[in-house]
Amino acid sequence: MSTEDPKQVVLIIDDDELAREAMTSLLLREPVEVAVASSGEAGLAYAAANRVDVILCDVMMPGMDGMECCRRLKADPQLKSVPVILVTALDTPAEIARGLEAGAEEFVSKPVNRMEMRARVRSMLRLKRQHDELREANERLSRLHRHRERLASFLVHDLKNPLAIITANASFCVLPTQSADVRESMADILDAVWTMDRMVMDLLDVARGEDEGLPLKLSDVRLGERLRALIESFGPLMRARRITIQISDTTTERVCCDADLLVRVATNLLDNGLKYAPAGSELGVELTLSGGAFELRLRDSGQGIPAAERDRIFEKYQRVEGVEDTNARSSRGLGLAFCRMAVEAHGGRIWIEENQPCGTVFCFSIPQPPRRPTAP
Repeated sequence: MSTEDPKQVVLIIDDDELAREAMTSLLLREPVEVAVASSGEAGLAYAAANRVDVILCDVMMPGMDGMECCRRLKADPQLKSVPVILVTALDTPAEIARGLEAGAEEFVSKPVNRMEMRARVRSMLRLKRQHDELREANERLSRLHRHRERLASFLVHDLKNPLAIITANASFCVLPTQSADVRESMADILDAVWTMDRMVMDLLDVARGEDEGLPLKLSDVRLGERLRALIESFGPLMRARRITIQISDTTTERVCCDADLLVRVATNLLDNGLKYAPAGSELGVELTLSGGAFELRLRDSGQGIPAAERDRIFEKYQRVEGVEDTNARSSRGLGLAFCRMAVEAHGGRIWIEENQPCGTVFCFSIPQPPRRPTAP
């Protein structure tokens, strides 16, 4: 504590005036301010209206005794962090147990020993100072968290509209009548805009997911149809990269899931596959629903991911060392972190396998609730 900090305050609650004066004199050499109250009721009122850092409370008092006073202090959200030292001539195990149940942190036996009392007061003052410092640090973190949330919301709101305008106009310009160079340039613009849009959403969802978990909006949907429509939306980019895609969809029943979240998972995985797939190669997507789980497998024929990197790649801000980005598009390491968060929110898992003869297979699986038998 710096010299500019206000002195800590010790409140003495005792109905005996001589006892109050004696305890006050014992604390004269301590760097504290001393306040006194002649009853439990007066002590509670003083503590509620003024700063108090430690309370010395006599147990044997008429009306509200020290045990009841301590219980009421600890029941008050504003006062429960103030350490209470009970001063008592009763030091039997049963009385100590009663004091602990009432919430007291320490005991001092009567007649009061000067060195013992000062040592216990110092100890409780340190405890209170540490509690106050921790509370202030938590409040600063809470303010920073609220600022971050507002910043993330502003980013999403302020960036999505211009990104949507760029996407619509660039898509309009990718026409067969345009030259190959123009089509490729417009595809690059679309690619960059889609990447920015996903980065913005991933940033917001990862931040929220770490604090609160991702909330799920579950419904029974034909997820295969949603994912096929998603793949078709990648058409301009795939054509510009001369990449084809093969889809195997054996799902026939509806899938219980948050479809919007899983579509975004698939979007990130497709984006990752296109990013590392060589020009002229093929991506494969397999959708299955069996054994009580829905599973997606996306295979590419890129450089592959070393086995040692396959778990780390789903962590925030991680990039695979030694793997070249074929299309020279940067990654901020949030897309795959979001994928794991979204899949695990469904109670599922996400993992990577090696593709043969080269490349990678990204897989995720989410469990499905038992289906009720249909009526004959």
